[in-house]
Amino acid sequence: MDTMPTTPAPDAARGSGLSATLRGSSATPLAPTASPVTPARSDRATTADLHAAYTRDLGDLAERSGVAIVPVGGADAVRLGTVTEDVAWSTIKVPVVLAAERESGWPAVQERAHGAITVSDNDDAAALWAGLGEGRTAAAKVEAVLADVGDTTRVNPEVTRAGFSPFGQTRWSTTSQATTMARLRCRSDANRALDLMTRVVPAQRWGLGRAPGAPVKGGWGPLPGGGYLVRQMAVIPTSGGEAGIAVIVRHPGGFESGTKDLDRIARWLDAHGADLPGGHCA
Repeated sequence: MDTMPTTPAPDAARGSGLSATLRGSSATPLAPTASPVTPARSDRATTADLHAAYTRDLGDLAERSGVAIVPVGGADAVRLGTVTEDVAWSTIKVPVVLAAERESGWPAVQERAHGAITVSDNDDAAALWAGLGEGRTAAAKVEAVLADVGDTTRVNPEVTRAGFSPFGQTRWSTTSQATTMARLRCRSDANRALDLMTRVVPAQRWGLGRAPGAPVKGGWGPLPGGGYLVRQMAVIPTSGGEAGIAVIVRHPGGFESGTKDLDRIARWLDAHGADLPGGHCA
């Protein structure tokens, strides 16, 4: 199972993250050819400008982190930092919940889904995974959910690291994760999972979760060689609408240090919000 820290993440003071309140989407299903809607600005920073500013402003953290931002409605990702992929940890619980809902219907999985997403309960997530079948069968059903939004990530079917869930050790890139979030925002069959993401408990709403009501899910666990990996995926407001976003941080220390890094990145994104891509569902 994914590890939980011995002490919960601190509920740091608000105001250090993104400012807009996001609610569960009631948008129509994703149109394959949807185009993002962005404001007509000639002074918008280029991707190169953003990358240079991220590296300059965050220094060492820029070398230990990675960000991908994809406009809702679909477009190329903006990538910042140097980390592009790592273990999913508990962020994978969202597609597991979606696969379980598809398999058994919402009434049968609602309680477990609530625990798996809002408090990141490992037992609830394991029960949902078990309900999908054995190993490769379960993984294929989660992969089908991802494939429906254009994500080709291969879900890990078996335990590869003692003491941790098979699905939690899936390697998930920031680009794929941000794309998944941007496209789930436009799917009515993802509404229940996204709504649960707006209800994540305060102790786990660091970083991108500082925006009240933002759909967010974090994942965290020890790095094999020491240190900690902490990551998040969310939907955030931008000047052009909304964007799916994924952030990964590798910290040589522990969990709480990693969440503080995510707070720093969220503040940086907030300060550069006018230059981030955004769009709307078709």
